[in-house]
Amino acid sequence: MKKFVFAFATLALAAASAAAHYTVELVAPAQLNGQVLQAGTYKMELNGNHAVLKSGKVSVQADARVENEDKKFFETSIRFASEGPNPKIQEIRIGGTTTKVVFTNQTSGN
Repeated sequence: MKKFVFAFATLALAAASAAAHYTVELVAPAQLNGQVLQAGTYKMELNGNHAVLKSGKVSVQADARVENEDKKFFETSIRFASEGPNPKIQEIRIGGTTTKVVFTNQTSGN
């Protein structure tokens, strides 16, 4: 019985410390933390005050804070801080949740 409780507690602790993962679709190139991300599907991992967007060998980490809104977002949407050929990603609102990821302290890019 003790082994079962220990295994369950270990599993629960691992799940609680695991980073959250979401899928994000960029329909056009955009900048995140000074790097240009091409259009495509990215996996976003939230871990503490960082977010990482990954697609294949491309991986970009940026400082971010997670905020929660009162109502769920209908679909995932991305807000940009600037316009142009490679606008900067300012925030990502995750569809089906109340979670909003706000990117902070981004470095300058192209």
